[in-house]
Amino acid sequence: MTIGERIKITRENRGMSQESLGKFCGSGKQTIYKYENNIVSNIPTDKLERIASALHVSPAYLMGWSVDPDETKKESPLPISGLELSEVKRRAIERILTLSDDEIEYLDRLADAALAR
Repeated sequence: MTIGERIKITRENRGMSQESLGKFCGSGKQTIYKYENNIVSNIPTDKLERIASALHVSPAYLMGWSVDPDETKKESPLPISGLELSEVKRRAIERILTLSDDEIEYLDRLADAALAR
């Protein structure tokens, strides 16, 4: 199985669209399509890590080095050091794309309240 096939199968199993995955990775739907269909087979490492993070699998699984798609990464996919707190919040909210706007706003307010302590 190719990297592209693993991305596609895992994305579909997670109920995520190509557009949502692309948005999380800072790419477009077309880029994800090209990865999944092996039009682009040399995926940059930073993109592969973001795709794995969005799909809640390890990069090793996507590369074919691990056989367990439910094996999650051991380290945090979003290291806090070096990032602005607002960037961490934005990325966390982007990971929850299936929530309504009201639910996302609630989570944003909840995070602000927790950080104010």
